[in-house]
Amino acid sequence: MANNVKINLKKYHRALLSEVLPFELPIIYNNNGFFAIYENKDKNELIYSLYRKIFSNNDCLSTIPYSYKIYKTENSVRYISIPNPTIQIRACEFLEKYDSVLIKILSKGKKTSLRYPIKISSTLYKNNKLEKKYKFKSGQIIENNDDDLTKYYISYFSYNYSRLYQYYNSNEFLDLEKKFRYLWTTDISNCFDSMYTHTISWAITKNKNYAKSQKRKPSIFHDLDKLMQHSNHDETNGIIIGWEISRLFSEIILQEVDRQVISQLENKNIIFEKDYYLKRYVDDYFLYSNDLYKLETIYSVLSDVLHTFKLNLNTSKSLKLVRPFITPQSRAVESLFLILDTFKEDIYKEKKFNNINSKMNNIIRNIKIIAKSEDANYSNIINLAANKICNDSLTILGSENKFHLKDNLLNNIFLYIKLSAYLISIAPHIRACNKFILLCQQSLEFLSTHDLSRADDFKYEIFLLLRELSNSKTHSRNDVCLNNINFFISLTMLNDSHKLSEDEILDIFGYEKPDDIKDLSYFEITSILFYIKQKNEGVEDLYMNIRSKIEETLKNKIIKFNKNNKDLLLRDTEQILLILDCLSCPYINMSVRKEIAIKLNELFEYASLNEIERMSDIDFKKTFKYSWFINWSDFSFLRTLVKQQLYFKNKMVYNSSAI
Repeated sequence: MANNVKINLKKYHRALLSEVLPFELPIIYNNNGFFAIYENKDKNELIYSLYRKIFSNNDCLSTIPYSYKIYKTENSVRYISIPNPTIQIRACEFLEKYDSVLIKILSKGKKTSLRYPIKISSTLYKNNKLEKKYKFKSGQIIENNDDDLTKYYISYFSYNYSRLYQYYNSNEFLDLEKKFRYLWTTDISNCFDSMYTHTISWAITKNKNYAKSQKRKPSIFHDLDKLMQHSNHDETNGIIIGWEISRLFSEIILQEVDRQVISQLENKNIIFEKDYYLKRYVDDYFLYSNDLYKLETIYSVLSDVLHTFKLNLNTSKSLKLVRPFITPQSRAVESLFLILDTFKEDIYKEKKFNNINSKMNNIIRNIKIIAKSEDANYSNIINLAANKICNDSLTILGSENKFHLKDNLLNNIFLYIKLSAYLISIAPHIRACNKFILLCQQSLEFLSTHDLSRADDFKYEIFLLLRELSNSKTHSRNDVCLNNINFFISLTMLNDSHKLSEDEILDIFGYEKPDDIKDLSYFEITSILFYIKQKNEGVEDLYMNIRSKIEETLKNKIIKFNKNNKDLLLRDTEQILLILDCLSCPYINMSVRKEIAIKLNELFEYASLNEIERMSDIDFKKTFKYSWFINWSDFSFLRTLVKQQLYFKNKMVYNSSAI
């Protein structure tokens, strides 16, 4: 049970820590450094001056988000986007101005909406089974302690149902099942990609023509419309996926859709809360009734109203259920968990599995049979199985003092790790992948605190599994996905004992030789730099060729900018994130970092003339040590992954199973 601790509600920019970034990020990426620079808590005037010059007074700036791919299913990907930091700040300012208005507007849809903000969140969430291992502070968190805020802050708003599974497990769901015989479920096809930004004014004013006549006047809908456009290269068709602001935007529009559906059905003498119920979780719809003819009409009216907002139902995902309301996936999950719980009990009994591969193959075969027999979504079942296995493993490791035969425990945990690695290779959903990395981290910690005969062999097996997962060639070179990057980063947990060669790193990212890597993306460059770290004095640089090629690429990227085209740098999210993070990166040669700092000074004049050139190396390191978005030096796998699990429980995350 989490401890809720009061925070300062006047810190509107705390939204930088929760509302403006996707959950699906490299594990070394966050806004903690950006948040600290925003506040200038360390009183570094030069860095704060650089921040002001770049990110202030850009209200009219149209930006290009940084988009990347995550796995949607085993055969497809979804694009997730990081909004430009300038847009992130504007989003904080928007919330400061309109947060209470948003709550007032969106509370009107509480009869249909399952996910709307009910109040401004006033708490930090503190407590986790792994806190003690990280030596988190116990007791009350000091109010306004920014370090604690960055560790524990999860959400700007509190929601009635933050996750869909909470609705399935609620009394509300059971009451509707008791009242209605039929349930139809459906969702909107490519919802966010299809959103037309100007419809926000239609939703608030309820009048398209009036909205068009008022579109240039300052108001919540005008400001939100502009914010969404400026976040996405001035596009009016489609909104970026990932940040909470898009979900708030869509909620306003879809609540108006709900109201129009209810009104039109009333004209047909089909009465809401009497003849039917409509429930919606973001773009997932739940239609309840005792009359199939009325359900057909409800579905048709919903489709028609959505069409007026340039949206369409995804008919291929529609599902028609008869009471009891249980889906094929739900039935599969019940059978799946029964098998895995039995397996866990065997481990608690310290049962020794002599043939790990045979036991693993048996479990995999049973998972396949369950998915096939129930006609469930195989990718989702695999994902749930991987999550369950990782959770069980972490529970067992957390209670390892109860086990007498440590070598048996190690053997069984290795079985869990191999099994979850296999499942993740088929369905690499972000939650399961990050949970697997946490399992590896905890297993390595267990090995470091116990004298076990096979410890080195076990570490090497973890290394091989992580290397294999990071080198998944499911897609082409241009489709390197986030999960691959996170697995690659996680290899640094074993850096002291097991290192990748230059050729292995190049192969992971789809290159044959260092000269080919000029087209590396921002995430790829920063993750490689994080992996290769800093060469030790007097020791041969194992990654000299990759490092020099990355440095050459960086110099080529920034040299093309001048005072006449500096806005191009500001607008391009990937470019500005890369330049700022490499400026602070301790693993890049000092001469290159100074070139970047000098060039930025030429463009934005954040320091006095020649101040940068005159800096000694020591002074430069001290001045530019602050991380912006990539956590270069103060990174903890445990702290980061624990917070991600807490975040997952409280926020909507893409590509996670509903049940």
